[in-house]
Amino acid sequence: MNSKTAMKDLIIPYPILESIEFSADELKIEIATYLYQKVKLSMGKAKKLAGLTQIEFQKELAKKDMQHE
Repeated sequence: MNSKTAMKDLIIPYPILESIEFSADELKIEIATYLYQKVKLSMGKAKKLAGLTQIEFQKELAKKDMQHE
């Protein structure tokens, strides 16, 4: 995949999703907060990926005591 190619869908096999015990929504939040912390996504893009409002996303970050690295 080159830098101009976007990944549209990420497929995670059900047994793996089941073993990590996250719902699809929880996994989106985990990925979004991780990428935000690693400064790979802006707050706006991360909250959009997570499917949360600005305040909801900030609450998730506070729960995880996360900041940009």
